[in-house]
Amino acid sequence: MLKFKLSMKHIKSANNNSIWFKLLLIPIVAFSSVNNSLAYNYGEHEDIGNKAMTLFFNQNKASESSTFQQYLPVNFDNTFNTYVFTNLSIHGFPIGYGTINALSGDHVENPLKLEEQLLTQNSYLLKIVALQNQYISNGYSAAPDKEVFKLDANYAVLALKNLSHFYEYQKGLQEHISDFKIENIENIINPALIESVFKNLNGTNAINVYITLHTAAIYLAEIAGTEAKLGNSDAKRYLYYSFLYNGFADHFLEDTFSAGHILVNRTVFSSLVNNMPIHNFYCKYGTDVVNLNGEQWKEYGDGYYNQYHNRYTQVNDLQSLNYPTETDETKRIINAVYISISELKDAFEEGYQKNATLQHITKEIPTDPNAKTTFFIANYKALSLIPLPYNTQLKSIMPESLASNKSIEDANKPPYYRNFIRSRIANSFLMAGNSSTQRSYSSIEARLNIGSLGNNYKINKLGGKKGMLDSWYGYTISYNIGRFAEKDGRARSQNSIIKGGIRSNYDFWVTDKRFIGLYAYNEMGLQHREGNYSYVYVPQIGIQLGSIFNINYYNMPLMLRMPAQLLLPLKFHVGCIISSKNAPIFYNGMEVDFIF
Repeated sequence: MLKFKLSMKHIKSANNNSIWFKLLLIPIVAFSSVNNSLAYNYGEHEDIGNKAMTLFFNQNKASESSTFQQYLPVNFDNTFNTYVFTNLSIHGFPIGYGTINALSGDHVENPLKLEEQLLTQNSYLLKIVALQNQYISNGYSAAPDKEVFKLDANYAVLALKNLSHFYEYQKGLQEHISDFKIENIENIINPALIESVFKNLNGTNAINVYITLHTAAIYLAEIAGTEAKLGNSDAKRYLYYSFLYNGFADHFLEDTFSAGHILVNRTVFSSLVNNMPIHNFYCKYGTDVVNLNGEQWKEYGDGYYNQYHNRYTQVNDLQSLNYPTETDETKRIINAVYISISELKDAFEEGYQKNATLQHITKEIPTDPNAKTTFFIANYKALSLIPLPYNTQLKSIMPESLASNKSIEDANKPPYYRNFIRSRIANSFLMAGNSSTQRSYSSIEARLNIGSLGNNYKINKLGGKKGMLDSWYGYTISYNIGRFAEKDGRARSQNSIIKGGIRSNYDFWVTDKRFIGLYAYNEMGLQHREGNYSYVYVPQIGIQLGSIFNINYYNMPLMLRMPAQLLLPLKFHVGCIISSKNAPIFYNGMEVDFIF
């Protein structure tokens, strides 16, 4: 307990660092606030990992005297009432399997750096653990990001550049696995080469990072079993690193169960401008998914782990209403991690039994892409539980009875309204043309819609949208340049307006695929007209016509979306420029979505 208090003292000391550190931290925190898209927060990752480890021990009680148990690096600690890595828990903190899951990838780049930081007294990673423990003990699932940034500025950088926490949107399972490179296995367990391997892995995807690290962990467990058979003391060390690598791998396995990580575009630019609102939306409202076993469910994510999501609305009588300790979705994630851990035990025992005749897993993995996919699905059972990436070629990896099922096929398609929702909640750039009969006024307007102030998105009892009213709010900034003309058409004067305010969208769903879309801007700004400056208030209201006719141009590529909007004007508006120095100008116009 004394060590914990000392660590909290160090946290306070870090918070009171020089003013220069704080000034440098400000842009990092601001930058991170728009792109930090983690799959689960610290406490959620930790809970999954610790429960999976407890399940592993509960399922293997009968073999407590086995050779494998004798070499295990994880033991039950009565002080902390959990299973911990004894050698990593030397500074007063319980470093369990869940702690490894929670720190991996989000706070540290690779397993060996993770180990080094946990063994270094007063390291930034131990301060993170102390901070998180403090908030979790007070009933929170994690410490606020702003507090974490003060201790670990690299937290923001990793969230931005590490694309491997995500799926590759619209690419199937086969394409995700195709990123796997067998040469990475030998290199990733070489301390001198591990950083270069992770540099390459960070540009791939969550599934590939999992199978790469899990393969390395199995390889180490096989070696541990062989060494144990020979009576070598190195066996315990190999098995320890097997668990350490697998703990890192299982962070990415857990990431695959986050809706927000299935539906974002994996680029640094997208991380900066649009990933966070899409990530947060789908983590909250969920998305329909399916796995290789044919199970279908609505997947949620960060901040919504083990929540019931209005469970009472899904039953017709009170006798059927129940709230299990863990939801079906939670059990599925924990079971996937449990299976992943169990495969280390299987690898150890195989190495022990076969000894010198063992053909290590690195020799068994085929090079043919299709055969490689089949191998991993057959041998890494957790892959059968994860949500399949959208557009997976089902017939090559599923039984015909499942692959041809209409419901499963539909669940494997990207959400129809994903890009429409993106236009509502993410940053976007628009152009508009306005005109008025008053003094033959015309103008061109460039608009940037920024961020999301909040939204109200509803699903009806049938799981559709008919009869629902959605509302969306955010910020907007625009620049308007226009001109007034005489009756003969000669230009007389120009005006320019820079303004900002609040944008609103209201969508009433007439059917599951058609809605009446209204949008509004309430802006204030500064106008320059005829050499004078004046304050202006510019309200504007518009209607979206394409949605009524089910013209979902949001799903079109940019090269097609632009002419579609120009040939079929889909968004009309009316507005008014109210100035303190000039008569109001009423105008109408058309708006075009360029980028969202």
